[in-house]
Amino acid sequence: MVAVYVVVYAKVLGICTSMCWTICFAGVIIFASDQEVGELMKAVKRRGLTGKFSWIGSDGWGGRGLAYLGKEAEVGGTHCV
Repeated sequence: MVAVYVVVYAKVLGICTSMCWTICFAGVIIFASDQEVGELMKAVKRRGLTGKFSWIGSDGWGGRGLAYLGKEAEVGGTHCV
């Protein structure tokens, strides 16, 4: 089962941590800037959540190095539309 959240950046870590404890969640839609996604992925790594989710985002951040350079493991499997 895939559950999808529209994520507000300020709440994303709490949501991701909560989803990590609920095994039915697998996907997260991110509406954020490339800078915000970059910071999110750093936080995902700090929290030990790498590989727990599939990320769905726009090409607005998916194609920008700020979001993924140095965070390749965290953004692996991202689907950009």
